[in-house]
Amino acid sequence: MSATSPSLLEAAALDARPGQAVHVDGRTREQGRYLRDSIGWLVRLRWLAILGIVLALWIGDAIGWERSILHPLCVAAALGVSNLAVWLLCRSRPPTLDMQTLMRQIVLQLCLDVAALTLLVYWTGGVANPFVVFFVFPVATGAVMLPTRAALLIGSTAFSMFAMLALAELSSTPPHRPYGDEGGSSAGLMDHPSYVVGLLMAAAMTLFGIVYFIRTVVTQHEHAEERRLPHELIALSRE
Repeated sequence: MSATSPSLLEAAALDARPGQAVHVDGRTREQGRYLRDSIGWLVRLRWLAILGIVLALWIGDAIGWERSILHPLCVAAALGVSNLAVWLLCRSRPPTLDMQTLMRQIVLQLCLDVAALTLLVYWTGGVANPFVVFFVFPVATGAVMLPTRAALLIGSTAFSMFAMLALAELSSTPPHRPYGDEGGSSAGLMDHPSYVVGLLMAAAMTLFGIVYFIRTVVTQHEHAEERRLPHELIALSRE
């Protein structure tokens, strides 16, 4: 009996490997399709964001915004051109399921979104702009779609851009305040280095905290799926 046990185990292992390989390969294709569909979703979401930018600028100009909307409109136009280029590129090239290629495309798009948001915030009030909280959106999106390392890259990019905005206001008074309140309370707070340091600490804890919490939930879900795999293979082998 003991002499036949190894052969039985080897046979079982050989029987399990094809199914396991098919499952892993199918899961990889499924992840590739998910990332490819996510790129299309980002393109559609960006069109909505551009429409929202133009609408917000129009409303701001209508209610008495004292600054030119030329710079923000140029940023919105550049974002629209880049989004159109991504859309045309996706339609002209054959669809790919290569994980690394798709993840690089998502990282590049999210970094461009962060850069565009930084310019928009700079020209429409700086860190005093209430829309500065929108920095969390590309970070959260990256944490859901990308591995932890790539998500941390998006979070680091967003924090770096936010820090540049804060330090720019600390070092000088930038010509972008929407209502001309150069000596207002928000400008006065930004003149104090201790306040800027606290602001940067809060931004870092928020952005990287989002990455940590989302990646923890996603990773736990992935581990649960991996633990379910052996049970599925056993169930298939019995059929």
